[in-house]
Amino acid sequence: MKYMIENASSGGPFANHARKFLVEHPEASHQLLTMITDVVVKHIVHQVKAGAQIIQVFDPYAGDMGPLLFSEFDLPSLRQIAKNVKDKLRQINMEPVPMIIFAKKVPYAIEELSKAGYDVVALDYCVEPRRAREAAGNVTLQGNLDPVMMFGTKDEIQSAVKEMMEQFGTQHYIANVGLGLLGDTDPDKVATFVDAVHTCSKYMNASS
Repeated sequence: MKYMIENASSGGPFANHARKFLVEHPEASHQLLTMITDVVVKHIVHQVKAGAQIIQVFDPYAGDMGPLLFSEFDLPSLRQIAKNVKDKLRQINMEPVPMIIFAKKVPYAIEELSKAGYDVVALDYCVEPRRAREAAGNVTLQGNLDPVMMFGTKDEIQSAVKEMMEQFGTQHYIANVGLGLLGDTDPDKVATFVDAVHTCSKYMNASS
């Protein structure tokens, strides 16, 4: 919606034109979001029909809306996407695939997202794992190592992974970074991250 109201080159995250539009034209905003939601649902269903085994819905500007606007405009659409995708797949006799919701920078909405119909809630690197676990209950969480940690030493990466995983715990958790990897990330550092996850997982599971 941001790119429709503004343009791809507009300055600032979720710049003020889009935010103002939500407040000044709430009915039109809901209508537009409904149209976008319908298109997203159709696209996801086609992805699953083409062989996708898991889907992640990424909402990069969620946090720039603020709690009130997110709750009124964004969250209902995210709920509808999860529900409608599963309904559409069942209508064509296909089993729903696991769905991940990644709404960036909305720590205040983790509990609501955990009840929005998704199988996994992905977290950005600004979220404290223990608070996220308390808010999400038994819903699976994904994340949330800061991608810049990939520029640290091997020992620093291993230490960061250990601290992250100890906070998330051994159940209902997918280890990942808390946003996309930077373009100049060394692949060997990514391998260090993956190896550290496996090592920590084995140790934590053996100790539990």
